Amino acid sequence: MWKPHLKENVFTVQKILLIIAGVFIAYSLIGFFVIPPIVRKIAEKDLSKSLKRPATIRKISFNPYNLTLTIYGLSVSGHKGGRFISADKITADFQIISVFKGGVVLRELVVHHPYVRIVRNEDLTYNFSDLLSGPKKKKGKPLNFCLDNIIVSGGRVDFDDRPKKATHVIDGITVMVPFVSNFRYDTGTFVRPAFYARLDGRPIDLKGETKPFAKGEETLFNVRLDALNIPRYMEYLPEKYKFRITSGTLSAGGAVSFVNPGDGTTPRLLYQGTVSLDGLKVDNPDGSNIATLSHAGVNVQDAEPLAGDYKISSIIIDRPGLNIVREADGKYNILKLLGQGSKTPPNQRKNKKKSGKIRIRLHDFSLTGGKINFADMSVPGHFKTSVTGA
Repeated sequence: MWKPHLKENVFTVQKILLIIAGVFIAYSLIGFFVIPPIVRKIAEKDLSKSLKRPATIRKISFNPYNLTLTIYGLSVSGHKGGRFISADKITADFQIISVFKGGVVLRELVVHHPYVRIVRNEDLTYNFSDLLSGPKKKKGKPLNFCLDNIIVSGGRVDFDDRPKKATHVIDGITVMVPFVSNFRYDTGTFVRPAFYARLDGRPIDLKGETKPFAKGEETLFNVRLDALNIPRYMEYLPEKYKFRITSGTLSAGGAVSFVNPGDGTTPRLLYQGTVSLDGLKVDNPDGSNIATLSHAGVNVQDAEPLAGDYKISSIIIDRPGLNIVREADGKYNILKLLGQGSKTPPNQRKNKKKSGKIRIRLHDFSLTGGKINFADMSVPGHFKTSVTGA
């Protein structure tokens, strides 16, 4: 009597195994072969629509077992052809817990060799200016996310400044963010990002920690800047000056921290570290020299620019040079270059806000070498002299 029951049980087990095998095969086929082309088509359409430019993806692969999505050959073209944005490979490693947390949870997000091309046109617009215009979208409920191990490697940004007929390159971009999340119970956790790149061949190194989604924002960055070429970037300052910096490099190393309490009180911006200038040369528009500086180093104990409070441990100035000229009209060349001596229109004078007091405390000051040349062109026969330091 037991044999029919055994056959029925065997048949039931076989049926269950066949169902499991069928589900497994269907899941594999859908994951490996059905999902990738659908995601690729939707992604290309949505990217092209949102960026208002043709977007293409060479290939998408998806592993349904470890939930890893990989995008190969992402490229967004500019309006006039050529690359605007691209990336060789983007890998997103999802976690199944995303379904239960009500947000995106990634074990890892890696972007290989991203590229961005920025163009400043002759009319001072940019090749992305159209993306900043248009009606603002209504803000919906923010998407919750938790991202572990965000890595960007081998990034590059090309900046084509056509009005200045200059190009700038930021390459070797490496970004590492071990953890970032906006889930409520994660907002108080420090995020420790790191950034490295070369700006026109000069290294930039930033490492820090921040709470980007906490009520009271806290951010700390260690900064390293080596021999940044000042003349190359002076032309991008919003204010125009009557003098030209023809040579000079800027270096800095220290810690920058920003604290926004979020309770209406004034945010705090602090800097501790060193700042140095080397090989500085300042000229008149006609090419004649105004000032030179072999080296200047500032050791900052505590600086709070927003509060106007500066504690300086030491300032070292080596071999400065200054050419002061009192011109025929009785005005000094340096004051003219700084824009002083001209009267401010009454309507601008009324609107000018009073600046806060600045307090500087300096512990040690050192000056070595140096020379000051003075010429008075307002007296008959002119007068010239110079003072040289040891």
